[in-house]
Amino acid sequence: VSIQATDETVTATDPAEISGQITADQSNPCPITAHTVIHIPSGIQVASTTNLDSGGPGEVSGTTTLAPGETTTISITAYGNNVGEKMFIADFSYYPTGYPDMEQSNSGYIIEVSVDESSQSQQDTSILEKIFGIFG
Repeated sequence: VSIQATDETVTATDPAEISGQITADQSNPCPITAHTVIHIPSGIQVASTTNLDSGGPGEVSGTTTLAPGETTTISITAYGNNVGEKMFIADFSYYPTGYPDMEQSNSGYIIEVSVDESSQSQQDTSILEKIFGIFG
């Protein structure tokens, strides 16, 4: 499991990008089920995700099944309205598919993002473009 901020600064027009990957060990005798939860800090809005869905208030999550040696990627594109340092926290768990009682976890991965400029005005413009077809 690896996760990092690949673009760790939010500006008025540029979101932060967080990406990671989960790889099943090649020596596994069977597929694994992997579950990811990423906790979203206050003042951050998720614009898009890859292989993650809404997990409830303040988080995104996803579950996938991986064959031995298989890799999947996860990513988040996020904007911020409150200037300052923000911490995302990622938790991962996995188990041999069909055996949830054998679950293991890696918790507390911290990903820091800096909101240098509020992106609220950019988000408002994007919403207007989607609703009314306004293009700048």
